[in-house]
Amino acid sequence: MRGIASQPRGIARLARALGLDSNLLRRASDRDVDSGIASGEVLGTPTLFIDGAVHRGSYDPAALLSTLAR
Repeated sequence: MRGIASQPRGIARLARALGLDSNLLRRASDRDVDSGIASGEVLGTPTLFIDGAVHRGSYDPAALLSTLAR
């Protein structure tokens, strides 16, 4: 399954309620999924990229702030 398309229909409804183009949102999400897979770095979810590099450490605030400070 792909990005937004794999999510509940509620996301598309929410996007429309916010005045967003739900088709554009779906295409952007699909593109993100495709680029993550193509990178060979996305092994599952969640996968966090910081400045274009995969963050493999903990997701706790101290670890994230330390990574951002580099």
